Amino acid sequence: MALFVVAAAAVDQHVQQRNHGTNDVTDDHLIDPSSPERVVFTWPHLRPQRVVVQQGHFSVSTKILSAHDGPILEACESISAAKPGAVIHRKIIIAAGLKLVILQQLRAMNIAPHALFPSLDGLGKSLSDLARLRAAFVHGPG
Repeated sequence: MALFVVAAAAVDQHVQQRNHGTNDVTDDHLIDPSSPERVVFTWPHLRPQRVVVQQGHFSVSTKILSAHDGPILEACESISAAKPGAVIHRKIIIAAGLKLVILQQLRAMNIAPHALFPSLDGLGKSLSDLARLRAAFVHGPG
């Protein structure tokens, strides 16, 4: 499992500079297969509670079927080359054996599905995680 941390504002600024002062992705960009690939971040004005709780942002690509990580990481590498030492992105790889330990530590800080996804689905996932943690404590990880 991996966690990506990205400076979205820096990536957006880079994309805007490369696209002659605009980073807008319009409906025309999304339906025109000849549009150049571009990934931008958006901060919607009307945000569901789930997004507010997660302090989330969305990435949007002009190529709706392509992965977003490639263009985002390319932009990050370009920014890093221009500004050596600037931390624009990190990829944190989480070893499988640490997953339950990290899950337990996150729960201690109230970072759990029931808090991040305030719905029945979040509550159900939270209860499932809690059961896995208790089983690991009683029987050992496995």
